[in-house]
Amino acid sequence: MSEVEKFFDAQQRDAAYGALKTLTRGVDRAAAEVLNAEVRGRTLSVGGVWEFFAPGPKLSALVCLDLSAPMLESYAPPGAQKIVGDLFETELPENSFDGVVFSLIIHHVAQGNWSECECRVRDALTRARRWLKPGGTVFILEYCPHPAWMPIQRILLPLTKLFLRLVGQPLVVMHDRGFYEREFAAVGFSSASSRRISAPGVSDWTWFPVFMAVPWLKLPLKLYPKMHVLTAVKPG
Repeated sequence: MSEVEKFFDAQQRDAAYGALKTLTRGVDRAAAEVLNAEVRGRTLSVGGVWEFFAPGPKLSALVCLDLSAPMLESYAPPGAQKIVGDLFETELPENSFDGVVFSLIIHHVAQGNWSECECRVRDALTRARRWLKPGGTVFILEYCPHPAWMPIQRILLPLTKLFLRLVGQPLVVMHDRGFYEREFAAVGFSSASSRRISAPGVSDWTWFPVFMAVPWLKLPLKLYPKMHVLTAVKPG
């Protein structure tokens, strides 16, 4: 069992993840409005499924891929095909999906040094492109920091890895919008776009944990990376 799988299994057993998500309910619902309206055809959702999922009129079938069986059982909606497996090891048929959704999972794929963390994202997008039909869309739901934060995050990576190891959480690395735009182009996607997700009534001064395993280490949402839906299309 991998470190990431153990962590999320524990999060599910302790109901810690569900408690954390109550703090972002407003932006989660706003993001779901975008995804529910735009995700279409036969769709693969990596990392369970997004909060407030509802099958829109364009969705014909949903496949959920998750490393953690307990998390998958908790979030996969009725009727969805469930696959327990590692994104980087699971083999799926090429050209078989109209959409691939990475729902708040890309920041969890980080491993190794900074270059290796970036390569893992490119590998994930390469696999998504292979699984998509021509004209299919990849959706990334993620928190994106301001570009000014990226050099600091890179410098602090060794300390972050050590700290997270001590508290029992796998490495987390977030990327800015420009990084995703560059990676979309690098693996052959086109028509890239990004939308910042905001929600009326969600206070900028709600304090949110920086790391899931450290509930006392918090930032106000005003300073926390902002949620985005980023999309790109596999050329037909």
